[in-house]
Amino acid sequence: VYIILYTLRPLLLIPGTVLILTAGVAYGLPYGIPVTIIANMASAIVTYHIARWFMSQRVEIYGRRGQLISLLRNNPFETIVTMQLSYISLDLTSSLAGILYLPFRPFLLGVFVGGSVGNTLGVVIGSSFDGNLSSGQINIQPEMLALSACILALSLSLATLLRRYTQIPKE
Repeated sequence: VYIILYTLRPLLLIPGTVLILTAGVAYGLPYGIPVTIIANMASAIVTYHIARWFMSQRVEIYGRRGQLISLLRNNPFETIVTMQLSYISLDLTSSLAGILYLPFRPFLLGVFVGGSVGNTLGVVIGSSFDGNLSSGQINIQPEMLALSACILALSLSLATLLRRYTQIPKE
């Protein structure tokens, strides 16, 4: 049910962050990560294909924007990984990839690699909360929050390094 709900999330306008944190609370650390990664990939596939369907044919753009689009098309894997590590919305990333007709396999691999870090971060944060919400007994595990802070710092560092290697060409 979770994977189906997450897959349809872009159509239902449900924020991905809420579902990722929910996976951490519901499934915990070891099981929440693969379930969320699978659901995230399915959601990315749906959004990519919807955007591609609306953009019935590939459009060429020239000038500075054309150079940027050319850079994105020539480095689809690095582009998607960098966007995912920078915590740019999965829906925005997938829509842009579909609109620009980025190759599907590098796109999907980029979502897997880059999105895995963000999904792990969200599941770790979600799993740091335990207790019973209805009774008001909620405990926060500080070691899980510290682990999530380390994952966040690592992912932002990786995104910065990747951005240095994929600079926009000068006119």
